[in-house]
Amino acid sequence: HHMKSITRSLTFVCVLGLSSLGLGSSLTAAHPDSATDLVGTWKVTASTDEGSRELTWTISKSGDKLTGESLDQDSSERRKLDRITVKGKQVKVEVDINQDGNQGTIAVEAEQASPGKLAGKWAIIGDDGTEYMSGKISAIKEVDFAGDWVTTAVLPGGETMESKMQLTGANSALKGSVDGQAGLVELDKLSVEDRDLRLEFDFEMDGNTINCVIEAEAKDPSNLVGQWMVIGDDGSEVASGKWSAVRKAPGFAGVWDVVASVPDGDYKGTLTLNESNGKYSGE
Repeated sequence: HHMKSITRSLTFVCVLGLSSLGLGSSLTAAHPDSATDLVGTWKVTASTDEGSRELTWTISKSGDKLTGESLDQDSSERRKLDRITVKGKQVKVEVDINQDGNQGTIAVEAEQASPGKLAGKWAIIGDDGTEYMSGKISAIKEVDFAGDWVTTAVLPGGETMESKMQLTGANSALKGSVDGQAGLVELDKLSVEDRDLRLEFDFEMDGNTINCVIEAEAKDPSNLVGQWMVIGDDGSEVASGKWSAVRKAPGFAGVWDVVASVPDGDYKGTLTLNESNGKYSGE
């Protein structure tokens, strides 16, 4: 049996901020259109006259309201947001500012170029509509790669090979293994950059050590698309093909430790669940 602890909280994290450009106040906004999914943590680059600024955007959802925060990576300054609106693939952020007695608005307008990627413009606009400063802005949504995946590799002859891949840990310290036709193979090197994942491992075949590299991009949090490559001793690419992975939904079968808060203290027990053809039973 593997033991798990049932502790669930539904917290949706999403984005939009420009702390380095003077964002302020708390955000209150209606739930965004589902066409553009802002829920998550984003790596943001905003261009200014003084160069690019790197930010981290996050958003939380409470009921039907969104609250957001921006972290300036250079100054470690955190600021909250004012307003976010989403219509289809269009995202707009407005932040009211008051500097030296002058009132205005920082407006961010961006479009979802592809799932998990935003591109657009920020501008400081006065009460009379005059645009005083502006620049480009882009954002890439982070993907948590940890989890269980079913991978498919297209071989040179056109046939496909499926494997099970398990990744654990934070993106900065991923570990994992692949269980397929070559047996259970530990992944030697794993690296993540934005939404790109790179895996490298060796396995034995017919008395030879094969070095395999997989490079893939997260099209969404549950789908990876890329290619596999076999690398020769001289560093050249010997063979390659398409590779993809689909995140496997977490199963609930097993033995669980249960803790339920009741007026007189905590109730503790054990929940055992069994799965058969997608249906659960237990005690």
